[in-house]
Amino acid sequence: LRFSLMPSPQLKLERIVIGKAQDVKIEAAIIPVSSLAILDEQKEFDEAQLFTVNIDQDAIPRLAAWAQPQTGKPGLRINRLKLSSVKLALRGVELPGFEATAVFGRDGGLQKAQLRDAKISVELVANRDQGLRASFSAKDWQPPVGPGIEISSLTGTAVISREQVTVSGIDGRLYGGALKGAATIKWGGSGLAAEGEFSLKGTDVGQLLPAFTREFIASGTLEMSAKFETQGQTPDELFAAPRVAATFTLAKGTLNNVDVVRAIQSPSRGG
Repeated sequence: LRFSLMPSPQLKLERIVIGKAQDVKIEAAIIPVSSLAILDEQKEFDEAQLFTVNIDQDAIPRLAAWAQPQTGKPGLRINRLKLSSVKLALRGVELPGFEATAVFGRDGGLQKAQLRDAKISVELVANRDQGLRASFSAKDWQPPVGPGIEISSLTGTAVISREQVTVSGIDGRLYGGALKGAATIKWGGSGLAAEGEFSLKGTDVGQLLPAFTREFIASGTLEMSAKFETQGQTPDELFAAPRVAATFTLAKGTLNNVDVVRAIQSPSRGG
């Protein structure tokens, strides 16, 4: 802990670790000091900045609890928290670093937050009855899990509670076509479970297919409606063996590498 007067009065804390397992690490925190109120028993700051924040997956439930309204009068209150170079360490998922700003109320509870990196932005607003409501937008974005598709644009909303995320109003552009959908992701002692539906209209199947297979070649315009459900212990496992029911139409194109004779001779109903 250091106190300095230049270039302006501030406190600087370095090499911060939180938790018995040290699963939250902060390289540095800076708190501007504008008065002698810092010496009071109950301290209040307009803003604090955190730099290079690393958060392990096991610490996320605790962070959610810290953002809840507090009973009584807290000994420390920060109105706005700015975080840079934030890294979430999720098992099986490589997430890019992001910046965040969080605003807290008089009771210490989270009021709103913004998370952003170069390609996606998420706005969060606290709702005491429903947890958190989120709206998101992305451009030229590739999801961190699942097939390596790149979504030209994407918007949607979500409701986040302690046990699930419900995403609705998904609207985007994917390889020249329109993407719409909705999904629910739940978590608990048995791992993760997801279900939902989506549709594609006017998508270039020639650009889409390489994300799934290099052994089948096709071209044309794809229209598709699908429902899915899947389970896994990690986010990446959700895409390992999903159950999908879909109908599709492929127009103005070609299908290659189809063995019609073998399909007819196959004793399997799915031949």
